[in-house]
Amino acid sequence: MNLGNYGQARELLAASMAFYQESGDVRGMAYQYVDQAHFALLGARDSDSRADYEAAYRCAEQSLIAFRELGDLDEGLAWAALGYAAHCLGRHAEARRHLREALRSARGARALQTTVVALARLAAILADTEPERAVELYALATSHPYVGNSRLWEDLLEPRVAAAAARLPAPVVEAAQARGREGDWVAATEDWLRSAP
Repeated sequence: MNLGNYGQARELLAASMAFYQESGDVRGMAYQYVDQAHFALLGARDSDSRADYEAAYRCAEQSLIAFRELGDLDEGLAWAALGYAAHCLGRHAEARRHLREALRSARGARALQTTVVALARLAAILADTEPERAVELYALATSHPYVGNSRLWEDLLEPRVAAAAARLPAPVVEAAQARGREGDWVAATEDWLRSAP
């Protein structure tokens, strides 16, 4: 998925989900549901289909249920996917609540990967209302290789942030990107958790 080989990734996802279901591996299924949510969001990106956004939301919910059943530290990944799907469905207050939960759980677990994914998704949902902050957060998130080197995040999130950047003067964009590249993931998380409505 991170290489953008979505056809191959979809086949591998189906095979691994079948294996996890057969073996009763709840943790494995939790990760697979997150990936299924990503595929639904990729489908929605091209079609803007409400059904795809709803499918993404349901998959993220299933992932969250599984992670919470296990008390797993990676539940923030599910919260982040749920938040982004809620935003795409027009449920913006709910989306912010879920992203807040993603960042809180990642903070508690000291899970950097979850933190940068949640910040990247947060940037995309802020793109319409807080474009400068969105550009800064996305630059921060993409300074981490897990987000910065991934076609998945580029395809899912970058178009929204690029649209936000296009509405701003070039010097403002450059300054926001510079702040993001020089920023700190933990500090950005704490700042947003303090200021989030």
